[in-house]
Amino acid sequence: MAIRIKDRLKALAIDDHKTLDIIRAFSDRGDRETFLAMLDQFAGIDMISPSTVDDEGNAHPVFLQDEQKAFWLPLYTSVNSLPSGDGAPKSDALTKVPFLGACQLTVQAKIAGIIVNPFSEKIVLQKILIEKILSVSRGESSYDEEDMNFRTDKGEPIQEGKVTRADEEQEEEEIVIEVTVTKPDGSTNQQAMTESQFNYFMRQQVDLGLLAKAFLEDPQDSIRHFTEGGVKAIDAFYESCYRLQGGERFYPYLLEDFDLMALTVGEDLDIVRIDMPQKYLIVPCAKSVFLTWDRKKKVGRYFSVEIGKTLSQSPLSEVTAVGDQGISFHHEVLLEHVEDSAELSAVVDILRPGQGED
Repeated sequence: MAIRIKDRLKALAIDDHKTLDIIRAFSDRGDRETFLAMLDQFAGIDMISPSTVDDEGNAHPVFLQDEQKAFWLPLYTSVNSLPSGDGAPKSDALTKVPFLGACQLTVQAKIAGIIVNPFSEKIVLQKILIEKILSVSRGESSYDEEDMNFRTDKGEPIQEGKVTRADEEQEEEEIVIEVTVTKPDGSTNQQAMTESQFNYFMRQQVDLGLLAKAFLEDPQDSIRHFTEGGVKAIDAFYESCYRLQGGERFYPYLLEDFDLMALTVGEDLDIVRIDMPQKYLIVPCAKSVFLTWDRKKKVGRYFSVEIGKTLSQSPLSEVTAVGDQGISFHHEVLLEHVEDSAELSAVVDILRPGQGED
């Protein structure tokens, strides 16, 4: 079943930390042991396949085309491995598929093979190796020394814009908006942006600037506002930021792209957690934010769990607004990585040491 990208991606969640560790071990050592360990790991897991969706709602895999015009099936170890930014291949939906099922498709289709995480680790599996993987999975054969020669040499990750959809040529985006950019010193300048550039720009500005500044101007009232208004309130705030830049026609999010939970820890710590959209992700931006208000101390703080510089990192940071104008802010990383299930407890531990839940 395909799930459209605009919908929540929780159903596609895959913990790929072990898989990435094995891939990195192979990239570092490149020996037979790590190579076979990687293939064994792939054989037992699901991966993410970008797809197009026809009028009847059926998903069809998206292929990448290399400079030799050969087609490859891209697979991603999790949604965090998907490419973003200008030139990234676009798709209508994401489908969770068993790796061995994708191998079956590759053998049946007239394509060159599979590329796992083509925009990062870039593990290239040629069709002859795919056939061997399927044979081993059925117990019909085993890996021989010569199988090491079936893989292509480890190369640099594919750069955005250097691959195209098999069924769609990439077109250069036109400049569509002039944006006022405020620098940390308060000065401003105008920058021309495409629609994609504008959406990535706004993602950073709202997550790590405008929302933090608005919250910290009146934390207590902001907690009340978002608690009462729920996802409608955060959606409206996000859209208002687009409107201020004259770009409301490009606003890409729907109510279901957000999730919000309000709770009280103990008797005097109010927390609002906001899960941000899984669209236009860029480093840095927030996967989720935590608005906190200490009733006793009368102190509000703004925390963000962010997209890390590597796929295995989700840093927890605190953002504090600076100055009275613009979007200036101070951004400090407090923890280099927090697991998705431990985000709330990590925030509570900072505010109330020892009270965070495991």
